Amino acid sequence: MSMLDGKKIGRLLLEAGAIVVSILLAFALDAMWDERQLQRWEVTQLAALRDEMTENLASLDAIIAAHEKNTYSMNTMSGQLRAVATGNVVRVDNDVLVSLVSWRTSDISTSSLDALLASGRLGDISNAEIRKALASWPTLVLDAQEDEIIARDFVEKVIAAELAGQGIIAVAYSLRWTPADPVGQATRSGETEVTVIPQLEDFAMVRSVHSRMASGSLVGLQGHIREIIALLDAELAGKKGSEPNYGL
Repeated sequence: MSMLDGKKIGRLLLEAGAIVVSILLAFALDAMWDERQLQRWEVTQLAALRDEMTENLASLDAIIAAHEKNTYSMNTMSGQLRAVATGNVVRVDNDVLVSLVSWRTSDISTSSLDALLASGRLGDISNAEIRKALASWPTLVLDAQEDEIIARDFVEKVIAAELAGQGIIAVAYSLRWTPADPVGQATRSGETEVTVIPQLEDFAMVRSVHSRMASGSLVGLQGHIREIIALLDAELAGKKGSEPNYGL
C-alpha cells in the first residue's frame, strides 16, 4: 500500500469518525432538549394542580361551615320537639326549619387533574408518591361526597314525600335560599308553627347525623389536600433548584 493510499484511508476514517460524533452529539442534544421540555411540562402541570388543590382547600371551608350549621339547627329542632307532646304545636325558628330540607354537595374542582388523566401522561410525573396521590384523588373525592349525596337523597326522596301535605315542607322549601333567589335569606327571620308528629323528630335526628358526617368527611378531605399540596411544593422547589441549563 502506498503512502498516498494510507493518507486517503486515514482521511476517510477521520471523516467517518466526525460523522459518527456529529450523529451522537445530535442525539445527545435532542435528548437534552426532550428532557428540558418534559421538565417544563411537568413543572407547569404540578403548578396547575397545586393551584387547583389550594382553591379546593379554601372553598371547602364554607361548605363545612354550612354542614356544621345544619347540624346545630337540627339538634336545636330535636330538642324543641322532644319537649312537646305529639299533636301539640311548637314554634320553630324559620332558619332552623329550612335546615330540615337544606342540602348541598361540595363543588370540588378537578379540571387540571382530569385533563392530565385524560392525556394518559400521569406516568410522566417523575415523583412516584405524587403519582399515587393523584391517582387516588378521584376516589377520595367520591368518598368525601358520599355523605352529602346520602343527605340530598334523604331530603328529596324521604322527607319531602313523607311530610308532603302537612304544611311543613311547603313552608321550609318556600324559605330555602337559592343562588337564584338571594333575597330569600331575609324572609327566613321569624318563626313557624309546626305540629309535632313522631317522624319529624326522627328526621331532624337523621339530618343532624348526615350533616355531621358530611362535615367530618370534608375535613378529612382537606387533610388529604394539605398532604398533596406539601408533596407538590416540595417537588416544585426541588425542580426549581435543579432545572438544567443546556443553553438551548
